[in-house]
Amino acid sequence: MLNMLNKLELMEMQAKALFTHDNNNFIRNINDLDGAPAPRFFFGRTPDGNVLRFRYDLPQVIIRKLTSLVTEEPINNNLSRNTVILEKIKGILQEHKEIQKIYEGPAYKIPRGITFPSDVIKITNDNVHLLKNSFGYMISELQFWEPCFVKFVNGNVASICFSSRIADASHEAGVETLSDFRGKGFAADVVAAWAADIYKINRIPAYSTSWDNTASQSVAKKLKCDLYGIDLSIY
Repeated sequence: MLNMLNKLELMEMQAKALFTHDNNNFIRNINDLDGAPAPRFFFGRTPDGNVLRFRYDLPQVIIRKLTSLVTEEPINNNLSRNTVILEKIKGILQEHKEIQKIYEGPAYKIPRGITFPSDVIKITNDNVHLLKNSFGYMISELQFWEPCFVKFVNGNVASICFSSRIADASHEAGVETLSDFRGKGFAADVVAAWAADIYKINRIPAYSTSWDNTASQSVAKKLKCDLYGIDLSIY
């Protein structure tokens, strides 16, 4: 069943993984330990259709204007930056209040069948102490981010991948690499191991990033990830 999903369905999964929703399908909070407020507007573009989410406290008049604007946009296969519609969306949201921050970038599904790197280790309660010199903050929170995989270099963890957002059907990858070890392919190794484990539990491993994070986009390219959409979050 998971193999048959179209790109619109994958974007719907991403929205459910990123945010908590109320009974009216409004978004409330970021789906992580901190539970910070969700963006006022989430817009996921795919060749198969668009996904819209509004924060519960956004005025109805703003919701109607945004819905009308996005509905008029043609759906196509051009998954690139659309600065024209972004400026229009910003203009509508600024009628409500000033924009605080914007996140936008590509969203990928990691493919099945990636070779599990032999030198990547899964972190469990039994070996979580191995993170103390590099990613010590994870030690007390491991249960909230599992599964978690690391790459060791010279006895220390150089790169880590974990589930940064968890939903019923999908997990979002969270990746960190220490500055001294970037650009060496370590991030791709831990993401590959993590994705293989996510498929074992019959979930979709998703990987999203921002336009300005070229290093993260390089990981997606190396793993031959499937670009299914562009997501935009505006606070």
